[in-house]
Amino acid sequence: MTPSPPSDAPMPTPHVHVVLIVEDDADSREALATALETLGMRVVCTDGGEGALGKLRDGVEPCMILLDASMEGMDGAAFRRAQEADPRFRGFPVALLSGRDDLREHATRLGIGEALLKPVDPDELLRVVARNCHLNHDRDA
Repeated sequence: MTPSPPSDAPMPTPHVHVVLIVEDDADSREALATALETLGMRVVCTDGGEGALGKLRDGVEPCMILLDASMEGMDGAAFRRAQEADPRFRGFPVALLSGRDDLREHATRLGIGEALLKPVDPDELLRVVARNCHLNHDRDA
């Protein structure tokens, strides 16, 4: 028979999926956040690439980054170059968000495997995030 752990032993903390949304349009950012929060995910939002790097430097460890391609200041491509240059951040999966006609090609050029066309279909958003959060969590286990 396997002995029971002592009653004062800490219970393992369940993994909480964290998604970092990098989107300069407040309405889009809020819609994405609401869709993910209804599933119990923790959402961290910022309106640009510099803010996203700041969140990562402050210790946010997202399962997934939803990255707008076109933003003022540091755009999606510049953020991606900075992310890839820093070994602490390069492992976080990214989905590129854009209304560009060449979205998939643009994502591929940036080394991003996921792309979501704006306006983002909520079902597709949930599939992409669930797939990547699951993969990222398995890597940690």
